[in-house]
Amino acid sequence: RFQASANVYQMQVSGKNRPLGGTSGDRQVVEQVASSALRHFACPTGQRGHIVPGTARHGGGTWSMTARCA
Repeated sequence: RFQASANVYQMQVSGKNRPLGGTSGDRQVVEQVASSALRHFACPTGQRGHIVPGTARHGGGTWSMTARCA
């Protein structure tokens, strides 16, 4: 979801057939997937998707985070 007031996206990443783990290694993979998806689907040409540091949270097999194009 895009939050225009803050110019950020609220993103969630989850696995279809298995819950995602909560380790730091899992966080890194999930952040790469989210930033790549943001760049591909939402960022203007030439911009990249970036996860806002400290916003990635794991709960119930799903990762939630805040991201922006830059």
